[in-house]
Amino acid sequence: MMKPVSLAPGDRFGSRVVLSEAKRIGPRKMRAATVKCLCGRIDDVILSDLRSGRSKMCGDCGRGSRAAIARLHALVAAAAERGT
Repeated sequence: MMKPVSLAPGDRFGSRVVLSEAKRIGPRKMRAATVKCLCGRIDDVILSDLRSGRSKMCGDCGRGSRAAIARLHALVAAAAERGT
């Protein structure tokens, strides 16, 4: 049997940051995490989707153009570094 993957608040997966471990979700009751996208949206996401790269950004960001999303995330990241 495989060793469980450790998950800590602050872990980053693409533009998402782990806030906490969530209840198991889906029909197979898979491990999940509550994550926050750089745009501010908070979702529960299956951990294996985060680790594999299938879930790098929220649905709102996924609908926009990649260039616009990159600009938004760069602005948010810069503001977070400044502490504003």
